[in-house]
Amino acid sequence: MKIRCRVMYHDVTTRGDHVVFGGPVYSDPDTLKLARIMSFQASPDEGVIVGDSVEFVCTVVSDVKPDFTLTNYGSFIDTQRYEITSQTVDEASSNLYTAKFVVKTKIPTVLHNGQDFVCTVTFGENSPVHRKLEATTSLTTFYDCSRASVSVLGKTTGRNDAALRQHHLGR
Repeated sequence: MKIRCRVMYHDVTTRGDHVVFGGPVYSDPDTLKLARIMSFQASPDEGVIVGDSVEFVCTVVSDVKPDFTLTNYGSFIDTQRYEITSQTVDEASSNLYTAKFVVKTKIPTVLHNGQDFVCTVTFGENSPVHRKLEATTSLTTFYDCSRASVSVLGKTTGRNDAALRQHHLGR
């Protein structure tokens, strides 16, 4: 974005002996570098079972090519819970960048009300865009009940037996 500054001079003293005469002064045109995270989403964003993969997509509009990082504890991915299986960055146009992170889930997070993921966008030390951008989305992973071992009073039962007993108990 090209900008110019306009400065208007006028008398700022209450005494008449320091009068400034003049009019507007314009600066030379300069380029303003802007950046903004347009969206950050997880897909699928609900019904994720342990072992499923989730795609996180972070889209940024910027005049400068950004660097993308995905975290869930501020500075790292908890590798006990998640594994990043792929990461790509696409440039759809001259100033639209999309990072895609495919993450495999390892443990359920439903008992902790899910977990936040953060897309962090930086632009390098020598970039005219000197700030860091962040966007957050939440993901909840669930137990795989089809693989659960059910026990009644300490005795392990088959899945069909447990379903039958649950049905007879009116639940």
